[in-house]
Amino acid sequence: MAAGGLYDQLGGGFHRYSVDEYWHVPHFEKMMYDNPQLALTYLDAFRITLASQKQQQKAAGGSSSSSSGAAGTTAAAAGAGAALFSPAAAAAAAAAAGDGVAAAGSSSSSLAVEDAQLMDPTVYATVVRGVLDYMRRDMTHPEGGLYSAEDADSQDAATSKKAEGAFYVWTADEVVQVLGEERAGLFAEVYGVQQGGNCNLSARSDPHQEFTGKNVLMQFMQLGGVSSVQQEALPLARAQQLLGECRQLLFAQRAGRPRPSLDDKVVTAWNGQAISAYALASRVLPAEQPPAPPCFPVEGCTPGTYLQAAVAAARFVKEQLWDEGAGRLRRAFCKAPSTVEGFADDYALLIAGLLDLYEAGGGLDWLRWALQLQDTLDSLFWDSSSGGYFQGSGADPSIKLRLKEDYDGAEPAPSSIAAANLLRLAALLPQGGARSAQARDAVNTEQPLVHQQAQIPTGICLCIHRLAMHLRPDCPCLLACSLVCYRPCS
Repeated sequence: MAAGGLYDQLGGGFHRYSVDEYWHVPHFEKMMYDNPQLALTYLDAFRITLASQKQQQKAAGGSSSSSSGAAGTTAAAAGAGAALFSPAAAAAAAAAAGDGVAAAGSSSSSLAVEDAQLMDPTVYATVVRGVLDYMRRDMTHPEGGLYSAEDADSQDAATSKKAEGAFYVWTADEVVQVLGEERAGLFAEVYGVQQGGNCNLSARSDPHQEFTGKNVLMQFMQLGGVSSVQQEALPLARAQQLLGECRQLLFAQRAGRPRPSLDDKVVTAWNGQAISAYALASRVLPAEQPPAPPCFPVEGCTPGTYLQAAVAAARFVKEQLWDEGAGRLRRAFCKAPSTVEGFADDYALLIAGLLDLYEAGGGLDWLRWALQLQDTLDSLFWDSSSGGYFQGSGADPSIKLRLKEDYDGAEPAPSSIAAANLLRLAALLPQGGARSAQARDAVNTEQPLVHQQAQIPTGICLCIHRLAMHLRPDCPCLLACSLVCYRPCS
């Protein structure tokens, strides 16, 4: 996904979804509910691959620190210009579909590099930084809250009409005009820029011919596979530097285009997710700054900067969206706090973010507020007869039937997150037994859903995992054995 057009190769951050099977042409909207979740996912991948790298180095008799292992650029990654996408595989699939797309490079060498890169922690750390730096740069209220979304459409300078993706796509001539012939040739080879446009990998990529002659940037090739690098006419280090300069020049040129419209609502739940992403990144990422030119659009800030962003977002929510007198959260802020009270997901996701912020060193006050919010969540939303959490508080008399959101869709269900929060609070504070029992009750309400569906929703699955390890000290070994044998249903 990070190598595809789904990821903004120049500005960082993920678009909402891909319209084709190659993660190439996206629906260009960017949302605050999914970018923090993706940052957390790539942080997990970073931690896993870094641990694997350390084990391999230990087995080989070497040693490295977390920082050096993450900050160094491996030969497999070849800097930020490396790609996880195999153009040969895409070409074969497209040719089978009758598209006849040509691709450079051999599939065997391309796939071999991809396998090595999949285990390179630098790749995942770079994506995390790209997402978080995009959020800080383009999606942050002056007082620290995170905005909701950027639109997919913007004004096309050529037609003066709004068009899907106009801010993000490029013609080959535009690339040459900005970069010059030499750099444009390198950039086009890596990112698949073609004179006739590159949105033809699949019949799904451009069914309405909106992108004829346009290119959606995607990492089609490893830097090591570029012809000039293979022929040793261009050293790899110089190629990395040139590619970083190309991204920076195109980013600066793109900044002069009409931007997509900004949805400047600050939603409590989504800010809770952003706080989690910032806080965990501040704990997990290495302290060293990555080399700025090869890694652009990554800004190269220190993890402490992400902690500051988490604190700023939490302060904004507390100052603007927390009614101290009533002891209630508000759902959103847009020029002023909304009159709509917060829902269960607002409380649950904000509590999770505050716990992450506390654990990252943000201060004890965030833990105190998380506990206060948990008490409010239990008071307003807990189903005392059946367990689990209602989505609404029941304060609105016009709502006759209170519903529970038990499915993890674009966002995790409140009960999944709230149960996990209860277990974390049980480990941190007195009266842990009561909170553990409540978490178990919340999980038990989800059992029918778990048994009915072959593919278990992620949030409740992870919560069951947490609950098992909390209740039984021997569960980690049991879970390790189970996960080795488990295969998801196809």
